[in-house]
Amino acid sequence: MRPTRTSHLHETRTPYWGDCVHVPLKLQQHDQVLINKGSIYISERSPAAVVHAYSTQFRKDLSDFLKCRSEEMVVGGRMVLTITGRRALDPTRDESHFHWYILGQLLMDMAEELWRVTLKRRKWTASIYHTIYAPSASEVESEIQSEGSFSLQRLEIFEVPWKACQGHGDDDHGELKHGFLVQKMTRGQSMSNCLRAALESMLTSHFGGDILQHLFSRCSRALEDRFSRENLTLPNIVMSLVRKP
Repeated sequence: MRPTRTSHLHETRTPYWGDCVHVPLKLQQHDQVLINKGSIYISERSPAAVVHAYSTQFRKDLSDFLKCRSEEMVVGGRMVLTITGRRALDPTRDESHFHWYILGQLLMDMAEELWRVTLKRRKWTASIYHTIYAPSASEVESEIQSEGSFSLQRLEIFEVPWKACQGHGDDDHGELKHGFLVQKMTRGQSMSNCLRAALESMLTSHFGGDILQHLFSRCSRALEDRFSRENLTLPNIVMSLVRKP
């Protein structure tokens, strides 16, 4: 929080809105019911209750964020906000969260393998939900209007190719650095490393650290397979808002 009524300009960029929020409360309350079995986020198999829980949490968190920023900003002050979103109205479409579905499926596969080998089943996905949400433009606009502190001047959606997020070439021939041949990572490996950096502490607290290397090795291969078959993009929502009197 900045001092009250001192800010003339504020800019925020978050890869996922939910990076700043909590697991939806209703999902925490249903922890033992397994209402989203096999997934760590919204998927095509998720029941309506899961979708509603994430949507409700998003609206609350965005409203709280706007309220806090409005207390900092002078009347007429401008805020530019960029977040990862989605174009589809249906939040179960995987355009912006296919990687979370892949990771959840891999966890389930590893749980089944453990069951067959040891006849012991860990509580793999009973209580793990990733704290992200990719809203549609209409959800964002609706909550801005509902909260009431800002007027929306402009809102646009732009697509970022997933391959542009990786910072590595498509070839795997490597490059010479300081006399050593450095192998370039595939897009799948690079994205898998990003997911591990974001989730390692959460996954370790749930499952222990012994599964991570195997999990993310499999994840990189699954992601690379998806990238090889589809030209995937990441929708981003950028908006310009003005503090109301």
